[in-house]
Amino acid sequence: MNQAEEIMNMQMMRVDAAPDSDVLKQLLDADVLKALGLKKDDLDVGLKLAGIKVRSGNYEEAMKLYSSLLMFNPCDFRIYKGLASLCLETGDHDEALHFTSVMIALKPMDPLGYYLSARACLLLGHLDEAREDLADAMARIGDGGDARLLEGCRKLTLLLVPAK
Repeated sequence: MNQAEEIMNMQMMRVDAAPDSDVLKQLLDADVLKALGLKKDDLDVGLKLAGIKVRSGNYEEAMKLYSSLLMFNPCDFRIYKGLASLCLETGDHDEALHFTSVMIALKPMDPLGYYLSARACLLLGHLDEAREDLADAMARIGDGGDARLLEGCRKLTLLLVPAK
């Protein structure tokens, strides 16, 4: 089995069977695009097109595009971001949570994965987990961080305040 096949097989694993850190490091260090004769820019076009499909409400086509992109680069944070956002938009909160878990595994210091995970947890009724993820997101944003993401976190915090 070549390296690209190994990575594609690993991507198909569910979060509850996520690879350990050594395997994840191998996945991140792998040069799948090069093995497939592609450049990063080649995938950027697909990501932009998938985003256009989402904004136009063509969710099925967007899902097909994102899924196809995963075959070429199963370790691209941006693809999982698109998939998580799409699943939140379409109401598939369990899948959104799955994709946010992969985002966090790929970039544990990026607040976006935690923020999207908090949204999915809130929508699933997992309020304690949503609070934890939201706290992690806000801690990673820090001072001078992404103002839009910080505002999203603040709004989400209001939804998590227990009723009196």
